[in-house]
Amino acid sequence: MNRLFIFFLFFSILLSTNAQRLKVVSVKVCDDDATASLKENQKVDINGDISGIIKVSCCVDGMEFTGSYFLGQNKKEDGEYWVWLAKGASKLTVLTPGYLPLDISFREYGFRVESEKTYRIVLVEPPKDDGQEYEDTHNDGVFVNLDFTQAAKQYLEDAEKGVVSAQYNIAVAYYHGEGVKRDYAEAVKWYEKAAGQGYAPAQYNLGVCYLNGEGVDQDENKAVQLFRKAAEQGLSIAQHDLGMCYFNGYVVKQDNTEAFNWLQKSAAQGDMSGLAALGLCYYRGCGVEKNYAEAFRLFTEAANLGSVEALLNIGICYFQGNGVEKNEEECYKYWKKAADQGSVVASELLKNYFPSRN
Repeated sequence: MNRLFIFFLFFSILLSTNAQRLKVVSVKVCDDDATASLKENQKVDINGDISGIIKVSCCVDGMEFTGSYFLGQNKKEDGEYWVWLAKGASKLTVLTPGYLPLDISFREYGFRVESEKTYRIVLVEPPKDDGQEYEDTHNDGVFVNLDFTQAAKQYLEDAEKGVVSAQYNIAVAYYHGEGVKRDYAEAVKWYEKAAGQGYAPAQYNLGVCYLNGEGVDQDENKAVQLFRKAAEQGLSIAQHDLGMCYFNGYVVKQDNTEAFNWLQKSAAQGDMSGLAALGLCYYRGCGVEKNYAEAFRLFTEAANLGSVEALLNIGICYFQGNGVEKNEEECYKYWKKAADQGSVVASELLKNYFPSRN
């Protein structure tokens, strides 16, 4: 179906709906090796890399999916869709009749899509007092047609058995107050258990808790130690944050070389923020020889993934003629895009340099 048509169709539907979004119950990497099914159903991106498959469970008809790395979709059975995303995808947008579009950021769950990997997303309609019964239709501990309370109960049962993914999921539930009362101390407790098993996303999120003093006494040194543990395991978001600590001299001694090395690792995984920050290294000559053309390329790649910061920096490149031919119209276009997405800096630049257009 033409996606432009879908876009307009959604707005006409929303005029007669409560304008709610579907709820995310679970986003996870499948524990089983689905290589066989992937080889049978694989798609290949423009770089020749085999796609990843996202199995989306939701008993709502007419769902459509889109995103920068979207390669295709197929409804495999009632309540399950298969979505193919190219390597490096960090987000999936879900379009469902009667609901607002839903953006699912994989970054929030500690991963980006990898080739020949399978992932499962479970979505439900907003909870209703309809007396429905719920069942584990895929026998993988994730309940379809499930409200948050029952999901949290299942995660807690599995977490107490030592299942690391469940320990992580119940920590997330306590942190956000989904299915349970928000309790940062409980979140920290379960993050610590999962982190103790070497689970990188839990190590990172526990670091965030220490950084912000949520559920634990604030300890910035401990936070950076945990970021390092997750970064050394290859978690791209942790590599980015550790790199920025070195870039800014936050907690650790300022070190451009270390900053560049960690940001390069993050960007190599296609991390949106890692790409934008690495572009800044090339733009400023931090830890690497200054290269405006490479900076512009990295900013563009990050912007295509949704980085507002990169949009701002592309505008600066056009304004100054660094890495690209000077072009104030293009500068205005990118600053306007950044401002429309909430960039205060871009809004101020537009007021100062393009006052007649505001």
